[in-house]
Amino acid sequence: MALPDVEVVQVERQDVPLSNAWMCMNSGSSSLTFVLYQPEGAAETALANGIIERIGLPRSRLRMRTAATAPALDEPGDVANHALAVHEARAALDT
Repeated sequence: MALPDVEVVQVERQDVPLSNAWMCMNSGSSSLTFVLYQPEGAAETALANGIIERIGLPRSRLRMRTAATAPALDEPGDVANHALAVHEARAALDT
């Protein structure tokens, strides 16, 4: 599965502004997708997006794209469960 290019996405907000970046995740039976957002006033900007595929199966794969990096990160691995997938996503975002 190819990742789309990260582009600036503005999402209107009506609540209290956030002080830090935040991550939105969606988990399936053997995958985890994630997007990192940075608040900018009443909107957010997508800084990175990624997916971890084949969680709990052989040949798991982490793919991530950021606005600042090219080419996108594409790493094989063995991700045993969803808790480890969340950790791996967070670690990839820290690099």
